[in-house]
Parts: sequence; C-alpha cells; structure tokens
Amino acid sequence: MKPRHALVSAAPATAFAALLAATVVAVFLSHWSLLDGAPRNSLELMLQGHAHRPFAYRWLMPLIVRITETLLPASLHALLADQIAPFFQAHFVQPLTAAYEARLPGVTTRAAQAWQASGYRASYVLMVALVWLSFTGALLFMAGIARAMGCSRAQALGVMLAYALVYPGSFLHAAYFYDFGEQLLAAAMIFFALRRHWPGFALALVLMQCNRETAVLMPLLLAPLLWQARASLRLPRNLLPMAAAWCTAIAVLLTTRMHFAQLPGDSAEFSLAANLAFWRESANWLATSDIYVPGLPVPRLGFAAFVALALAFAWRRGASAIAVSATACTALMLLLLLGLGFRDEFRAVGLCLPFVLAAACASMGAASKPKNTAGRRRQAATVRPDLSQYDLRKSGSGKTFALWACSLCIPVCVSPTQPSIVQSPTEPL
Repeated sequence: MKPRHALVSAAPATAFAALLAATVVAVFLSHWSLLDGAPRNSLELMLQGHAHRPFAYRWLMPLIVRITETLLPASLHALLADQIAPFFQAHFVQPLTAAYEARLPGVTTRAAQAWQASGYRASYVLMVALVWLSFTGALLFMAGIARAMGCSRAQALGVMLAYALVYPGSFLHAAYFYDFGEQLLAAAMIFFALRRHWPGFALALVLMQCNRETAVLMPLLLAPLLWQARASLRLPRNLLPMAAAWCTAIAVLLTTRMHFAQLPGDSAEFSLAANLAFWRESANWLATSDIYVPGLPVPRLGFAAFVALALAFAWRRGASAIAVSATACTALMLLLLLGLGFRDEFRAVGLCLPFVLAAACASMGAASKPKNTAGRRRQAATVRPDLSQYDLRKSGSGKTFALWACSLCIPVCVSPTQPSIVQSPTEPL
C-alpha cells in the first residue's frame, strides 16, 4: 500500500486534475485572455521585459516561455503558431479586444500587431500550456496535502474539485497568468513543509519569489508548521539550504526591484480610502457576477464566503498549526487587499486558498479517524499520519513560538494588486 503522504499520482486522479485545470483555464481565458494589447501589462510587454511596475517583477513564467520558444524545433514551432494559436485568437482574444476597444482605444490594433509575429503566437500557446500545467500541479499537490492530513482518496479528489470550483471566483476584476504559478508553488511549499522535505521547500521558495513578491513572506506564514519541525530544521543539512533559500529570495526581491526601477509605474499604490468607500455601499455586498457561466449570476462574495467557511471548519478542532497559518495568511491578504488592492479583486487574496484548503483537510482527516478500538488503533498507526504533530497545544511553549515567529518578520514592501488593463482605478472591468 502506498503511503498516504504520497502525491496522488494515479492516472485517473491525474486525468481528473488535468480536466479540472483545463476548465478553470478556459474560464480564465474567456474573461481575460493574456491581456493582449493592454498598455501596461500585456503578454507581449511581459515577454519583452517592458511591462509597467509591479507587473514586470513577475518574470519567472515569461522567462520559461521565452527559453522554451527559442528551443522549439521548427516543425513544432509552426504547429503552435499556425495551427493551434488561431483557435485561441478567435475564441479568447478577438472577442475581448473588441469589447474593450471603446474603453481602451488602440487595444485591438496593438493586439493584432502582436499576433502577426509567429514567435508571439507560439509564445501565447506556450503560456497557456504553462498556466494549465501549473494549475494541474497545484491540484495534485493539494490532493497530496489532503492525503498527508489523513483524508481518504475520495476526500482528496473532493478537495481538488472544491479547489477548481472556488478559484475562478477570484477572477472578478483581473486575473493574470502568474497567479497560477503562485498557486502551484504555494501548494508545493505547504506539501513539502508537511513532509519535511526541505530541499523541495527551499527550491519552491526561490522559484516563487521569481514569480511573485509575496513569496518572501511564506516562511512567516508557514511559521507554525516550521515550528513543529524545529527538531528537523536544527540539523545543519536542513537548516543551511533553508537559510540560503530565504537569503536568495530576499536578494531576488531587491535585485528585481533595482533592475526594473527605470520602468514606468509604481511599486505601491495605496487605495484605502477608495476601498473603504466601496465596502460602505451595501449593494456591493449583494452584487452578483456571471464569472462562471455567461448569464448565470453568482454572488461576487462567493470566494470570500468559502474562505470564511473553510476557516471555521478548520478551527472546529482547535488551534492546529495549519489552521493558524491559514488564518494568518488570510488576515494578511485581506489587509493588503484593503490597503493596496482594488475593491473586491479577490485574486489579490488568492494565496490564502491553498492554506485554507489544507487547514480544512486537517480537520477532515482528524474527523475521519477510526474509533478507538484496539484493532483499529493498530491499523490506523500503520496507514494514517500522527495528526497530533500539527497541534500547537501539544508541542512547545506558546511564548517561545510567538517569539520565534516574530523573529521571522522582515520589512517587505508588497506590491499592489492593480486593475488589469484599465488605467483608471475608478472604472473596474
């Protein structure tokens, strides 16, 4: 029997994850495509390194696409550019540019000019494929987290389904390709922290920092899980890669900001007053959107409601380490959304979704433990992890943990979540 902490890698589960990811990517492309022709942060500008700040800071996925595009054989390059790309242009690019032309004059012309280049067409297809692979990986890592927490295979598949159903609810005002990379690497870091696989954790941290500025906060957000593993982290073979990875992440953050300092835009735009005015309107709490299916309205606060319910479910069995991490991450992301974000642009708090799902998995895994009969206790000891290791009440001093967590705080200027292709922040998409 395979251990429960292994990633769900069976062919049916992988196919299920790939199908769910394709559906989510289709929703993403139908609303935003890759912002073709956008004046500040189009895919073309991101690939060229000329996007406005802070979008230029998210350079990992454009770099992967650029390198892959240059290495493609001529036959495969022609297939992507001339056979597959026209499908995406007809179904996801032209309808959106036509809809936004009145509000962003010239967007159709800029997009058409970009699509004339075969290299851009191939890069577009490669970026879509990378987005799809990223979310497929995020779903599989989440299933692995569920199994590590003691959930059954059916529950792990249910977690993947919930993940895929909820995540598009964050695409209200904007959605970017690098959001999917963030989901993948955040889920990977949680999984590696649970498994105490520190080389994988360190690599994911560095890659995530190249993808999004908030990655440098991940060791702080995962402090409760790292505290549980402090005995393992004291070993030099584990501590040194972790310390080197965090120092590298900080260096990447600072170097990236200096490298793109000459580009237009700002690293931070405070929108607290405008956001408070938005949330004071009762109508905004009851507003709906057809983000999932055209003509089928759903509450715009559905994403936030799910996060709140998942946190409540996670806390019903007490202050587990992952529940504390999920709560801290959600609170921090909400503060950033309120101060630096744009109205109900919940993609800005998307980082908290892997956390709250992992916390809910811990609660489900604890609830599904067998009754305390002698035979079942022996069986559970062989197939289920010891979930008490994730309970803060059973490990160490609360004061010591608080001091250790506070020592992780570093001064970081987190970039804002700005409206996608509309230049006026008062006019949402």
